[in-house]
Amino acid sequence: MAITDYSNRLQALEQDAHLLICDYCGVETLSIGDIGICSNCECIITTSKQNLEGTDHLLLGSLNSILENTAKSNYGAVVETYNGLIAERKLPQFLYAAALSHIKYSNHEITLINYLKPGFMDDNTVHRNNAAKLASSAKKLLTKAIKMAKDELAESKGSMNLQYTLFLAQLKMNMLRASKSSLDELKKLASDTTQGINNEYVYNYASMIFEAKREKYDSVTKIAKSLMLRESFSINAYYYTALAFFKERKLADAKALLDLLNNKISRNESLEALSFEVDYQIST
Repeated sequence: MAITDYSNRLQALEQDAHLLICDYCGVETLSIGDIGICSNCECIITTSKQNLEGTDHLLLGSLNSILENTAKSNYGAVVETYNGLIAERKLPQFLYAAALSHIKYSNHEITLINYLKPGFMDDNTVHRNNAAKLASSAKKLLTKAIKMAKDELAESKGSMNLQYTLFLAQLKMNMLRASKSSLDELKKLASDTTQGINNEYVYNYASMIFEAKREKYDSVTKIAKSLMLRESFSINAYYYTALAFFKERKLADAKALLDLLNNKISRNESLEALSFEVDYQIST
């Protein structure tokens, strides 16, 4: 598919798309149907900001705080907000989203290390220690999310959201064998005709990010194309296609796709890192 085809398809889909808000990180993402995947944390999303304001304005206030403080790199406040949400809501999705915030906080601490400073660089030691502690706390949160999701799945009957959250947490922990088992469970749920096409959409998305983790980029682009159709639209399919192009050294195509996502997808660490790498490789 030529880049112009990707562009034309995205523009056509945008005309019918609406915004859904993530209940767990607050980011709004374009979607065609009533279910989507968050472009930031990749959780399942099913409601609009307007609807959330009417049904749970307290949660919306917390999510707005998370977004505002993330934009300011005030990650301490973000972590504090998530601590409150975890205590109140007791959902594995919040544990997972909180783990991502700890990872961002850890990466931020690493950026504050400055080896050009004179003296004994005590500040650098503080930042290194903070980064290590935050990375460790992120793993603990992911471990708790996995346990909670498993416990709740044992009591429920085929919850797609819980199974998908378990898959996300396992994949983030690099538990490939466990995440493959969860992916197989998602496939079973998707094949249940009583469940509808939405479960198939979630399974396909999970398959795409699993193949990306395995660095099977031919499979990534194949699945991504199926997620660029009206009935299964996911704007993140464009990001993963750009990632595949980058890994295949198709740098111009990767940059063109990333440029398409400007002002259409929330900026996040993955997108920013890939954009930086593509620009760097093109310039050298």
